[in-house]
Amino acid sequence: MSKEMMKICVMDAMEHKDDVHVKAPPDVSNMRKTVDDLRNWHKEKEGEKPEEGEEKKGGFLSKVGGMVSDAAEAVADITQQGVQKGLNVFADGLEAAINNVEEPFVTIGKDLLEVKGLEIVQCFEEYVGGIVEGKVKFGGVFDDPVFLVRGQSPHGQAEYDAAQPDGITDNMMTKVDMSLYVAIIDQVKVEMDKHAVVKNWNSAIESYNSAAEKAKDMGCNVDPIELDIQMYITVEVVKEIARLMADKEKLVRQSSDGACKNFPGTFSVMFSGKPYDESNYKKFIQEGKDAGLWKSS
Repeated sequence: MSKEMMKICVMDAMEHKDDVHVKAPPDVSNMRKTVDDLRNWHKEKEGEKPEEGEEKKGGFLSKVGGMVSDAAEAVADITQQGVQKGLNVFADGLEAAINNVEEPFVTIGKDLLEVKGLEIVQCFEEYVGGIVEGKVKFGGVFDDPVFLVRGQSPHGQAEYDAAQPDGITDNMMTKVDMSLYVAIIDQVKVEMDKHAVVKNWNSAIESYNSAAEKAKDMGCNVDPIELDIQMYITVEVVKEIARLMADKEKLVRQSSDGACKNFPGTFSVMFSGKPYDESNYKKFIQEGKDAGLWKSS
């Protein structure tokens, strides 16, 4: 029944694709900070100079040295101003690229589910099936399915009411491994590459890393950005789907009648505090056969 609950919740998440919101990666904030750093580079250099009025100790040679130093500083100021102008050009270009990146992130999740929703559902169903069948092994996701569904023994109404309202979703989705992400990427890669967010991201990162190299040559260290944008988007989409699944599970647990087409009679018994016995199990087996979920003997 846990598997059936997951199917119901995943399908519901697809129907609420407009509520799937992918946030821009933290790298975007870091890029904006870099833009500010580039623009303020000259100010930071000025802050490294000796404070005004600081006396220079020594005799005549010291004074001559001070004159030479002053002349060198004047040349350095001109040089730094030139460098700053170059860094400002880099900063302007990066800021424009960053602005183009952020907005498409708002719709990438919805857009992918719009086009590839059924394929993503299939990935989830195969993944859940793999867990149930033991093909996907990690964390003992469904080791105690009765507890997940009904709560503590003796599994009556009080225990059911006290059970975690999104327990099945939480138990599975907090233990998702890389195989689910890879399976989804295989299905959505082509569509993802077409999307403005990926195109703009690749362009922005190319500009950013190129500017980082040039800024480094000018004495301003900027770390390059390395991010698998497809994996990032996929992980964030799965997190959002998990959030919607949890919301749906909470609702189904409150009123399970008619929620499951494959097991119309037994699903509502199991997801309740109603007593169950051998007759419920036999009905469960028959409903599974009628739904074509396993062979009739």
